[in-house]
Formats: sequence, C-alpha cells, structure tokens
Amino acid sequence: MGLRPGNGGIVIQQPQQLERSVAQLESENQRQEREINQLQREVNQLERRLQRIARDCCGD
Repeated sequence: MGLRPGNGGIVIQQPQQLERSVAQLESENQRQEREINQLQREVNQLERRLQRIARDCCGD
C-alpha cells in the first residue's frame, strides 16, 4: 500500500490505485515531452528564419 497526504491525514492507496496513478502520470509526462519537442522544433525554425532575415537585411 502507498501513502499520500490527505486533508489533514494520510490516505492509503491500494496497489492498483497506485499503478493507475503512475500510468496516468507517465502518460501525461509523455504528452508533455511531445509538446516540448514540438515547441523546440518551432523555436529552431524561428531561429533559422531570424538568421535568414538578418542575413538578408544586414549581411553576415
């Protein structure tokens, strides 16, 4: 059994509940990692775009 803080006490979770909680957290973590990776790709694209604009506008 796992323990987690409750409202002014301790709530005991059964192993199945813990496994579900862990699975949900892992799923959310994977979703967030995909979102971060997508945002990083967008940042990289924008940086390349800015570099091209700077070269076109101001030279090297």
